[in-house]
Amino acid sequence: MNRLVMLAMSLSMSACAGFLAPVDQPTAEQLREEVLVYTDSALEGMTYKRIQQVKATSCKNEVWDPDPSEDDAMNRLREKVSSVGGNGIANLRCEAAKETNYRGKCWTSITCYASAIKVDRNSAKSE
Repeated sequence: MNRLVMLAMSLSMSACAGFLAPVDQPTAEQLREEVLVYTDSALEGMTYKRIQQVKATSCKNEVWDPDPSEDDAMNRLREKVSSVGGNGIANLRCEAAKETNYRGKCWTSITCYASAIKVDRNSAKSE
């Protein structure tokens, strides 16, 4: 019986191991200032370089977890963009999962997809 309980606890803990805590508020605020979202028209006339595609998910893994939110997914996305050397987000798309993601162990989730970009903010067009 003890082996069964230990196995169940081990599986339960490993299921949660892949989930990160939400981005803390001070970091989220700093990232909002440093990693901006750009539309195609806003990028016209600016010098920038695409780094890579990124995605981030806000996930409700446990019953007591808060519901996923686009704000949480965006905080996580900005954090990823910053970690790969970007300071901008282009081609942003966020969507809620239409069904439970058993593989990702999310009851509900919102995922944002984008291109991480490095923008030369000194190249902004003058108005």
